[in-house]
Amino acid sequence: MFVLEKDNFDKDLTSLNNALAVLIDAILGLDYRIHDQMTDLADYNARLAAKNIQSEDRGGEWREKAYNYQLTREKRIKRQLVSQIIGAFSANLRVFAEYVKLRGQAGIQRKFFQILGNPTED
Repeated sequence: MFVLEKDNFDKDLTSLNNALAVLIDAILGLDYRIHDQMTDLADYNARLAAKNIQSEDRGGEWREKAYNYQLTREKRIKRQLVSQIIGAFSANLRVFAEYVKLRGQAGIQRKFFQILGNPTED
């Protein structure tokens, strides 16, 4: 009777050892998969950090380009304003020269220069 129970116990022990070996293999397989996933996650985080740095660099470049464009635009506006002022002055100077010419032809040139403080003949 004890022999029969010992045989049953040995069979149960062998069966449990086999189940334990299967579980250990499964745990090792899961450990390997976890390790692979951790490596993949580390690679993903490194790529994400690189993309963020690249994005920040691009943002800095675009901000610099926008600032340079703004400066260029302000300079262009100032040049246009100076050009308009010079154009208006030139036009007024031509009108004034024509006015002086016409007044001179009319004989009033002497009075005009006396008014300006440049007496010609007394």
